[in-house]
Amino acid sequence: MRRAFLLALLVLTSAACSTISATRDRVDTVNQAVDVIQAVDDRSAWEQIAAAADDLAATRAGYLATASLRASDTLLTWQWQVDTDGDQRLDITRAGALRSYLLPAASDAAYQVVAESQLCAADAVTASSLRAGVKELLELADFQATSGQVLAVWEKPQDAVIAGRAATRYTLTSRLLDAVGVLDAYDDPHAPEVRAVAQTKHFSGYAALDDDTGALLELSLTIEDSTQQTQTELHFELTQWGGVTDIPRPAETVTIAPCD
Repeated sequence: MRRAFLLALLVLTSAACSTISATRDRVDTVNQAVDVIQAVDDRSAWEQIAAAADDLAATRAGYLATASLRASDTLLTWQWQVDTDGDQRLDITRAGALRSYLLPAASDAAYQVVAESQLCAADAVTASSLRAGVKELLELADFQATSGQVLAVWEKPQDAVIAGRAATRYTLTSRLLDAVGVLDAYDDPHAPEVRAVAQTKHFSGYAALDDDTGALLELSLTIEDSTQQTQTELHFELTQWGGVTDIPRPAETVTIAPCD
């Protein structure tokens, strides 16, 4: 859907430029279309946040972080402890039930902590989703699809300090209403479809990136769908940068049985 919107805007912009009269309104409309296209291409919320999540995963400073996801049928809390080697301990609470995992940096495996010093090996699909980290929560929130539908971008950078780190915080917003205005101006057939999405899907939030590394330090998203009568809220925050104790790795010589 995002692709169709952008293609329509590009066609209108091109057509308007070739037939432009002296009217100020037409020039303003073309400029608005170009602005929407450039914003989505340069500041796509999904692409920027996904890249920042990758930058966080690549850091070797060690950190503590927490996240929560609330949706119609989901209530999750994730807490990360990541040391300077990239080894992780991940505590996940779902509907009041806690499960803890160890994710060694040197392998693709994930081990559930069954009891003190007792582990079981999670299956490959579970291990992959746990290692995806913030991206897994974004997928559960259907953020990539929604951000594309509403032409979500980030804007209005402001200085911030998070976990003692100099950061830049961005407002996350939708440019869909701007697109509706442009399409309406040219009686484009995509206009009703775009307007329907704008009227039923509401998107807001903010994200903060570390100035030095580009790592994601903070994220807050709210997605409302009045047609489905659903609301999804995702919050992520880095609470400590550096100073994390080493996380013990499972002994390589010990065979760990699969989890039931």
